[in-house]
Amino acid sequence: MYRFYLTLILLVNFLFLSCNKNDDSLSYVIADFESEILLGENQAIVSITNLSQNATSYQWTTTTGIIENNTDENISIYFTENGIYPVTLIASNGTNSDTKTIEITIDSIPENVHIPYHYLENDGIFMYYETLNTTVYQSLIPDEFNMPNRMIVFAFFNDFYELDYGATPYKENAISILVEYQGEEFFHCIYMPVTNEYSMWAGILGLGLPKTLGDINFYRNNLIYYGDAVNQFGGTMNMSINTDNYTIDNSTKQELINLQLLKSLQIKMETLLF
Repeated sequence: MYRFYLTLILLVNFLFLSCNKNDDSLSYVIADFESEILLGENQAIVSITNLSQNATSYQWTTTTGIIENNTDENISIYFTENGIYPVTLIASNGTNSDTKTIEITIDSIPENVHIPYHYLENDGIFMYYETLNTTVYQSLIPDEFNMPNRMIVFAFFNDFYELDYGATPYKENAISILVEYQGEEFFHCIYMPVTNEYSMWAGILGLGLPKTLGDINFYRNNLIYYGDAVNQFGGTMNMSINTDNYTIDNSTKQELINLQLLKSLQIKMETLLF
């Protein structure tokens, strides 16, 4: 009988220690994350994907960047200047915590010295429209982005005919599509010929835009505006708008304003292939 009790006690102690060991392993926290750099207008957007283990709460910090909500599991950090910035995550589960810090290098935001002129006067046309061609629209969205709830296309022609500092006037044409990224809407440019090589390289290297050289015409006949373009790879676009007796109501005007307030977002290109 004594041996039976001793065996039972040893068995209970073994089960108790085993349970404690399992609980300890579950409470052990590992802070981990990875980052991806994207480009917006005159800013870099660092997308952070959280890879932490056994954590239930998160605290993000950085030195200069803007974090909209620093306790979210996954975040985006907005930087407006080039530099090397530490990003720190403290991951916790209420019992244990762990910290990870990495340095992120931002070097693709265009400096003012690279754009030594200002746009004094320009003329152009722009258009927003919603398409129903899901197959084509979805084929134009990079893998990094998601399909939006509405398929909005933004197209424009611009004639920058007067610049300062003796800069050469040029024309520009573009097509952008609405995409969804981390629950937000952005316009992503897919086609952008220009007639000036300096503008082309500034857009490619500074903002990650798909700029190419092209032939662009923009003109008007009374109240009818015309634009046509062909880029160096043979892509073409034509647009015309008749403004004669054209009016818009207040709701449409507000919708245009809301669309214009949306930011643009491009993927940083580490290597350029031509």
